[in-house]
Amino acid sequence: MESKAASSNVATGLGQLVQEAQVARERARHTKHDSEERQLLFVLRISGFLIGLPASSVQSVIATDPPCPLPMAPAYVVGLVPHSEGALAVVDLAHFMELGVTTVAASANRVVVVRSGELEAGLLCDQALGIHSAGADEIARECVVRGGQLATYTSFECQLALGRVASLNLPGLLQAMQLRA
Repeated sequence: MESKAASSNVATGLGQLVQEAQVARERARHTKHDSEERQLLFVLRISGFLIGLPASSVQSVIATDPPCPLPMAPAYVVGLVPHSEGALAVVDLAHFMELGVTTVAASANRVVVVRSGELEAGLLCDQALGIHSAGADEIARECVVRGGQLATYTSFECQLALGRVASLNLPGLLQAMQLRA
C-alpha cells in the first residue's frame, strides 16, 4: 500500500516537474521572442521626413567637404568623398526618392555611411538623430508616410517619441541605386 502511495506521489511530482519545465520553456521563448521583436533603427531626417535604417548597417556619420562631382553620374549621385582607403559615393536620398530638396548647407555635408553586403554608400541627410529602439507595439500596420518613392522602399513604419518613422529596406534601396546608376 505504501509503495502505491509512494509511486503515486512520484508520478504526481514528475508530472508537476514536467509541467513547470514546459511553463519555464514557454516563458523563456516569449522573453527571447520579445527581445528579438525590438528593432534598432538609426533615424535621420531627410527633407522633413524621418527615415529609419537598420542600425547594424550604419558604419558611421561623417561631416565632409563638398563631394567631388562625377561627370555623367545620375543627378542623385552628389559625388565622391575620401573615405577609409578609397572613395565613397555620396547619394542625395531625397532626390533619389523624389522627396524634395535636402536642406543641409553645402558647406556642412552630413553623410551617413551605410553598408549592406558588398554595397556601400554615403547618404546625405539634413540631420542624424541617432539610434532608437522600436518595439512591436510601436510598429504600425498601415503605412501613412507618403512622399515620392518612399513607400516603394519602406519595410515598415513605427511611431517613436520623435515622430512617425519610415524604416527603409536598405538592401533593396542600395540595389536600386546601383541599377539606376
